[in-house]
Amino acid sequence: MIGTPSEDTRRVATYVPGTFTSLKSFYDGGTQEFSRYLVEEAPGTVAFVYKDGLFPGENQRERGTDLGRLGEANDPGRGLDAGRQLASFQPGMKTDPLLQGTEQVGIGHSWGYQNLTSSEIFGAEYEKSISLSGAGMQEQWVPNAETLYSNFAYKDDVLLWAQRTGQVWDGKVPITHESFTNHGYNRPNHGSILPDGNPIDDHTLIATNSQENRKVLKHVLNEVMK
Repeated sequence: MIGTPSEDTRRVATYVPGTFTSLKSFYDGGTQEFSRYLVEEAPGTVAFVYKDGLFPGENQRERGTDLGRLGEANDPGRGLDAGRQLASFQPGMKTDPLLQGTEQVGIGHSWGYQNLTSSEIFGAEYEKSISLSGAGMQEQWVPNAETLYSNFAYKDDVLLWAQRTGQVWDGKVPITHESFTNHGYNRPNHGSILPDGNPIDDHTLIATNSQENRKVLKHVLNEVMK
């Protein structure tokens, strides 16, 4: 948890990081930096950085990356199990009297957004649902008419290529789904006319509190505070 619940708390952000996230990822603070930015810049916000169970591509023994398990990020069964578990977190969190009645904001990066939308299948509700280059949604997922859905991604992101060619979640992805307002960005390239040429870094950049990602941070902040 980032921030301290109080009588002034108006919103709760549940942030789910992406593929490869391990417990080790929390020790250098990188997994928490996007949520920390929101709590610092949006008064009345408390954020939970959520991980429960083994994430796709996580090396369970060394708490690092296992590229051989990357395919798990596209596994419907694993995604549904994760969403069911996340859905049970929300009512437990709301047992805190200071968090009852607060606006619920869901934010997910990469596979973490699949986790977030899967939780909606099992009853979780968010007033705002924000995808940071989110992977996709389950076949049985239906958008909530009362939820504002938005997607933020860099245009050269490696995941966007896979999404456009239908290789992830059978094409049910934020960039083409009618429920989402999409925001596309060109990565700052230090004045060069050439593309940045690093689509993998673009996928990671979207979830950071870095100077290069400043425009995205401000736009997501505006979305959260609407």
